[in-house]
Amino acid sequence: MSNIAKVLSRRQERGEGVETNKKVIPFKKQDYQSLKQECLAKGALFCDPTFPAESNSLGYNKLGPQSSKDRGVQWKRPK
Repeated sequence: MSNIAKVLSRRQERGEGVETNKKVIPFKKQDYQSLKQECLAKGALFCDPTFPAESNSLGYNKLGPQSSKDRGVQWKRPK
């Protein structure tokens, strides 16, 4: 696909709501705008309670508690 075709395709997708948050299905009833406003009001960074900082959150097959591939992973979470 030529460069101009890619640009036109992206513009068309955006017009249909693709690559925007208009069609997002909230995960576990999390609402981005509500969470953002709450964090701004508190002056705190968001820490997702549904995504714990542990190797189980990385996956099951190639990543996980017994995997050599996740050794040395440093979780960066707000304090």
